[in-house]
Amino acid sequence: MYSDKNAVRQLTGLLLAHGIDHVVVAPGSRNAPLVQTFAAHPGFRCFCVTDERSAAFFALGMILRRQEPVAVCCTSGTALLNLGPAVAEAFYRELPLLVLSADRPAAWVGQMDGQTMPQPGIFGALAKCAVNLPEGDTSEDRWHANQLINKTLLALAPWKTARGFPGGGPAQINIPLREPLFSFTDDAPEAARAIRLAAAPPRLDELPAALADIWRSSRKRLILAGQLLPARACRDFTALEETVAAGDAVVVVEHLANLRGEGVIRNPDAALAALDEDEARKLAPDLLVTFGGHLVSKRMKQLLRAHRPAHHWHISPDRSAPDLFQALTEVIETVPERFFPLLAHGHEAETEAYARRWREASHKACAATEKIMESAPFTDMLALQLFLARLPRGAALHLANSSTARNAQLFPLPGGVDVHCNRGMNGIDGSLSTAVGFAAVADEPVFVVIGDLSFFYDINALWNGHIGKNLRILLLNNGGGGIFHTLPGLGTASRLDMIAGHHDTSAGALAASFGLVYATASTREAFEARLPWFTTEPDGPLLFEVKFPLDACAAFHAQFHQRLKDGR
Repeated sequence: MYSDKNAVRQLTGLLLAHGIDHVVVAPGSRNAPLVQTFAAHPGFRCFCVTDERSAAFFALGMILRRQEPVAVCCTSGTALLNLGPAVAEAFYRELPLLVLSADRPAAWVGQMDGQTMPQPGIFGALAKCAVNLPEGDTSEDRWHANQLINKTLLALAPWKTARGFPGGGPAQINIPLREPLFSFTDDAPEAARAIRLAAAPPRLDELPAALADIWRSSRKRLILAGQLLPARACRDFTALEETVAAGDAVVVVEHLANLRGEGVIRNPDAALAALDEDEARKLAPDLLVTFGGHLVSKRMKQLLRAHRPAHHWHISPDRSAPDLFQALTEVIETVPERFFPLLAHGHEAETEAYARRWREASHKACAATEKIMESAPFTDMLALQLFLARLPRGAALHLANSSTARNAQLFPLPGGVDVHCNRGMNGIDGSLSTAVGFAAVADEPVFVVIGDLSFFYDINALWNGHIGKNLRILLLNNGGGGIFHTLPGLGTASRLDMIAGHHDTSAGALAASFGLVYATASTREAFEARLPWFTTEPDGPLLFEVKFPLDACAAFHAQFHQRLKDGR
């Protein structure tokens, strides 16, 4: 049975024509015509997730795995507001999340009718495109609806360039639906007119003379990669290999960049933490080239803001110009794999000395980290190090915000592991939902490392029928927000109860309720005994909860960074 409403039928046909066939639906009455039509149509794969906030992050996880747009469909009123956190994440990571919001007739807005509010364009600047479909059913209304739907779906089209999806980002189609809502027909929606987008030719076939002169004259060149989707990163690193091999520039990456290969600096935050101010200043470049998305390292941001490069080029195929270090001088409209081959090779003694300083700082931090961790007490940092070392090749790793994402940068990863994290907004609110959505459409094992506040806040991620057997959750539970205990100037009492969110909650009963195989550990011996099971068990889903005293975690975190600076 399919809805007989024109807007729903046109939307159905155009979604399929534009290749959008995965839809996450949240239950409701106003969106019932949409949900029924999607569920009945053999061209769609539907996933029902009751919590709208979780549903939208679940869709983001599917986008990350499939590298295609995914729609999330919700009912009217406050249900739509719950999509906001994921829309913001999608905006800043340029992920093609399509919001399909069912609505009530505009005449009832402000009339004290339930679940009725101004929905068109509700996400404001966070949506790349937002349209409101006409309520009427004249021939002109049908043409207008067709044009608006095509316009929105085309906004999602130019996704596969620099970060994976730039130029797309989230978009909203608001669909006002009059009663009767449950008027259906056996006739499937017919194909509607689809407007296509011709691919634009790649830009920048040669490096402009002015930029070439700057490249040649700069002695301290640093290429900094932000967050990248794994498939995108592989292409970008292929283009960087010659530059790295020739020693023409220092290339700095984090785990979230997903760049593999030799010759790059992978621990910038630890490297800078191990240096004094004068030593760190010597690592500041005179030419900075950036590409990709967000950066985790706070120390890297502080260095480049305190000692701004004379030139900062940002590679940006969609012409966006984020000025993260307050030093941006050039936006280069191309993709990295076309840009890096344009750079001339050849370096001098000063260039070699600059690269050597970075390598020495990186090696010093690696050696100090290994020495410190050899005698480390059993804390969340040690558990994370031990776990990362055992990750199987070919796995997907999802890091939750915020201590988890930061601490993971301190330790190496095995080869062949793809890394994901919601760093578009750096929020904790959908880390688990994103991973669950990713696992629902993935074949490989999907590991989630998550802190207790992130886990319990997003517990509705497990309240759906799409929990894959490939899902592995490592819950680091220290009874509160550990990162807040590292912040100076906060009173102990207020920090514990009001800011860090102290609690005594355990996840065992929740795991049983949601059908997860559960294990727990609170000592290193118990953790290491269970770790092989957690990383190799073929049948899941699994939840491994590891418990630590919060004070011990906070104390070791402070001690670690002081010892890193002391080099011991």
